[in-house]
Amino acid sequence: MVRRQFVTLISTSVLFVTIASGLLFTYASFWAVWYRIPSRPACVIDLRTNWKEPACYVSLCAGLASNPHGFPGHCWVSWSKQWPSFDASTAIDSMGFVPTRPEDQVPSLWKRVAGSKVHNASFGNLRNVDALIVMVNENQFARTLDLRESWKRDGFQVGIADCVCFVDDVAAKLGIRRPSRYYKFPQDYIRELKALNQNNNIR
Repeated sequence: MVRRQFVTLISTSVLFVTIASGLLFTYASFWAVWYRIPSRPACVIDLRTNWKEPACYVSLCAGLASNPHGFPGHCWVSWSKQWPSFDASTAIDSMGFVPTRPEDQVPSLWKRVAGSKVHNASFGNLRNVDALIVMVNENQFARTLDLRESWKRDGFQVGIADCVCFVDDVAAKLGIRRPSRYYKFPQDYIRELKALNQNNNIR
């Protein structure tokens, strides 16, 4: 009797592990394909209150993360006085929000970990970049830079206080339409952000 129960337990455990492994493999395969489908051209909107002034550019971006698999993606904002380039050879003034320690990426799925704003946030994340480029006046540009410098979060947690939340707060400062930011993959957030503001696309 005990032996039969033990065999049943082992068989059930093996079946559970097999199903879980299959689901994980299916999900990983889907993610690896879906988020590598080439993104559409950047959406460009003009929010300048004075069109006589030269344009400044605030770009809300996402791409594959700077690890071999690209998972789970990364979101950041770049600032420039010239037309933005998302070329790895071009220096970009950019910022994002990440776990302070890379090894905290997994624990951040269920708890708060130390988080840090990082400059040069586009570095290593320029694979399959998607972007909403916002043209603004100098004073609008300065307001987003002020937000960048004052922005703080009490730790990093995926889906609650992460890189998407940082980008979303900049989008809010710009006054554009925004999707829900909670528990969004970075590339999904930017794709939805572009869709909501597509009617103002000038290119």
